[in-house]
Amino acid sequence: MPAAGRPHPAGVDGQASALLLDPHGNQGLVHTTLFSDTPATATATVAGTHATLSLPGPFHQPGDIALTLRDGTRLGHTEGRTGHDALPFEAAEVARCIAAGRLQTPLRPLADSATTLRAMDDIRRRCGIVFPTESPQPPGTA
Repeated sequence: MPAAGRPHPAGVDGQASALLLDPHGNQGLVHTTLFSDTPATATATVAGTHATLSLPGPFHQPGDIALTLRDGTRLGHTEGRTGHDALPFEAAEVARCIAAGRLQTPLRPLADSATTLRAMDDIRRRCGIVFPTESPQPPGTA
């Protein structure tokens, strides 16, 4: 997985970009930076062969969804902005799982979270970021 980054003068991760690939050759590009004004109101876009999905900003919070099919048909869903008020929904899911005797939610199994964390760690290492408690490792070996 190609990735690059650079530190910010304040000592934090200033910029990172990564090309994500799946086993079928599909690609995704992620980029984050502290070196320019990239407001959280920016739109996130997922483009495929049959449609384009847009998440108007702030895309990291619940809100509107716009789907445009290849033939130009537009579908959408409007949801009120809740900011970080969605945490009670996560707490309610934890409560449901505990009451049902589950150790994890079927909505996002632990294995999926671990896969995400491994990808994030690989990107971090490829950007040359090493935590104080670990020794440097070649990218893709963890």
